[in-house]
Amino acid sequence: MKKVIYVLLALFSFTLISCSEKNELPYELEGEWSLRSHLTMYAPLYFEIGENVWDFDIENEKVNVVNTADFVYIDISETGEYDLEINGNNNTISVGGFKFDYYFQDEKLYLSDKPEMDGPILEFTKNN
Repeated sequence: MKKVIYVLLALFSFTLISCSEKNELPYELEGEWSLRSHLTMYAPLYFEIGENVWDFDIENEKVNVVNTADFVYIDISETGEYDLEINGNNNTISVGGFKFDYYFQDEKLYLSDKPEMDGPILEFTKNN
């Protein structure tokens, strides 16, 4: 009888652990965002609305980028479709293999990649 209780207790514990690790998806990320700035310790880059658009498709785990600017600042800024991985529990995403922390502030989206080590901070505004 004790063995049955221990087995049931172990199964219950595993169920609780797996439920608590559920990934919360940031659905506010969904949709088209215009890149407005690419900031590093060096010269910042600024963009007009619609010049570099990232369309986040949460359900299909894809990001479609349309770049009409005259230059490419990082590999994932080229026009194309990129894989999207999201970890909403710790506010990180990976776009085309590039990992970013993300946060929202003043109706803007920020993606940062270790700015303390001169990694970029990308600032976006939501397209209507």
